[in-house]
Amino acid sequence: MHRFLNTKGVRGYTTMELVVYLALFIVLSLFLTQALSTMARSFLALRLNQSVTASASDILERMVRDMRLASSIDTAQTIFDASPGKLVLQAGATTTEYALLDGAITLRENGISTGQISNPGVVVSSLVFRKASSTSALSVRAEFSLYDKRAASTTKRTFYGTALLRGGY
Repeated sequence: MHRFLNTKGVRGYTTMELVVYLALFIVLSLFLTQALSTMARSFLALRLNQSVTASASDILERMVRDMRLASSIDTAQTIFDASPGKLVLQAGATTTEYALLDGAITLRENGISTGQISNPGVVVSSLVFRKASSTSALSVRAEFSLYDKRAASTTKRTFYGTALLRGGY
């Protein structure tokens, strides 16, 4: 029994070894924390960019579709080459109006507001419509700038869409 309690020759860690191991652990922990922080920031930037791109895609699809279906533009109510712009399209008995209101693109059909077509987390900072016409065709170009309001920096992205009016050729 005395043989098992003998600790002679058994050696533990010295203070210097513990300091070296602790320093190594701290350096590895800092490296891992920095890597995770960078990944989290990249993921957030990706999500914000995805939100802006998805909103722009939805807006452009709806605008370009309505422009292609329109037979004419109500030039008395439409505001071209200025921001905030306004576009009023005529397609048979249907009147469709796009305008910028409180950082969102709103849609009105036959004078009735159908709400905003931009995503709620995205801010529209400018909306410009440009008319291009020739002797045989009439087209409208929509330009708008978006940014995500959840972003720390407000990096704007500008999107463009052009369509020929159905009755314009």
